[in-house]
Amino acid sequence: MRVALLVAYDGTGFEGFQRQRATRRTVQGVLEGALATLLGQRVVVRGASRTDSGVHAWHQVCDVAVPRARVDPVRWPRALAGLLAPDVAVLAAAPVPDAFDARRDAIEKTYRYLIHDLPVPHPLLARVSWHVPFPLDDVAMGRAAAALAGRRDFRALRGAGGPATSTVRTIHRVEVVRRGRELGITCAGSGFLYHMVRTIVGTLVEVGRHRLEPQALEGILASGERARAGPTAPARGLHLVGIRYDPDPFPGSAPDVSGSWPHEPTEEERP
Repeated sequence: MRVALLVAYDGTGFEGFQRQRATRRTVQGVLEGALATLLGQRVVVRGASRTDSGVHAWHQVCDVAVPRARVDPVRWPRALAGLLAPDVAVLAAAPVPDAFDARRDAIEKTYRYLIHDLPVPHPLLARVSWHVPFPLDDVAMGRAAAALAGRRDFRALRGAGGPATSTVRTIHRVEVVRRGRELGITCAGSGFLYHMVRTIVGTLVEVGRHRLEPQALEGILASGERARAGPTAPARGLHLVGIRYDPDPFPGSAPDVSGSWPHEPTEEERP
């Protein structure tokens, strides 16, 4: 049988999602270890998004094949809570068709990047947000973000070392929302290149500091030159907040965090 997992984690203490050398702590490795203890057998966990070191997830979806399950998957979240560290949790588990693939079957992924532009860094935001010590023009950033929607070549916003051969992607929306001295930049699309969201954020921050004009994004994309875009934003501000499927293995089962900043903005907050 195959089981889908809804997973959340604070990425600060992980060297990314994907399993690496035994000495590296990864989300995949931790999940596989806990499941092996629970099920009495080794398993392989596949994630929808291979988040980088330091990146957080509110709504990561994984799948795992289990030849035999001595524990009903519905009971896995509570059972795993006693086997996992406080910085990672399986929020829900559900049987899915054997052909289900958490990464390939995802039709949309949504990331939110958090920034605070206070004069000094806020200690309670340090693990989950990028401190930019300059007032940012979020209106200009929003105008620039509008140029990113659609299917196009995002070679100029790709980080070095990514495995993808094609640099064409479809972006559904990029939004900039401000709440006081905090900004959230939401990027939703069918998929993203290596470091693409963090490069989008770094480039939008350059717009917000008036180092780039909002219309400069069109020229940067057309050039295909990474050097013309902004810096890669730090990993700590990036949150995976949603993955959409049809059908959804967890209809209505995602945690209700509508009042928390990393999740979706209300209609009133949308630009």
